[in-house]
Amino acid sequence: MDNIVVVVVTLFVLVIFFIVVITRVYGTASHFLEGKILFVVAHPDDECMFFAPAILTASQNNPTYLLCLCNGDYYGQGNVREKEFYKSCSTLGVTREQAILISDPALQDGPGIQWEVEDIQRHLLQVITDHKIETIISFDNWGVSGHQNHIAINTCLRQLLQQSKLPGGKCDYE
Repeated sequence: MDNIVVVVVTLFVLVIFFIVVITRVYGTASHFLEGKILFVVAHPDDECMFFAPAILTASQNNPTYLLCLCNGDYYGQGNVREKEFYKSCSTLGVTREQAILISDPALQDGPGIQWEVEDIQRHLLQVITDHKIETIISFDNWGVSGHQNHIAINTCLRQLLQQSKLPGGKCDYE
């Protein structure tokens, strides 16, 4: 009987603990999802592989934009992946007008292709200006998966932040 009481009390405490943790994490993260939000990804499918929960949450209450910097044509499937991108955006609550897919010869898909920060900045700053973006969400230092195109986006954002060219002028993910 004593063992049952210990197990029940332990489970109760764990449930309360997880509720508190989830509430605090959600409460902390919710301040990021205000105003016009831009998610920046490298390839079609990055939006659903790495950012789907955040995009779904953001698009419920905020104008949410998604900038994809190439069409993912590494295997010659760029046209197919473009269509998949727009369908994915629709499923995530991002309208066709808010889903921006870049076609730039300087930003081609491929593990051996290094993107120049200036090429990313040109497109990114244009979208920020055109849509009056207030919050940007993208890859971490490691590019989530280590992909060099993802890392290049992070590098670009860090440089723009240092140059005070990003909305809000602060970084909250470190």
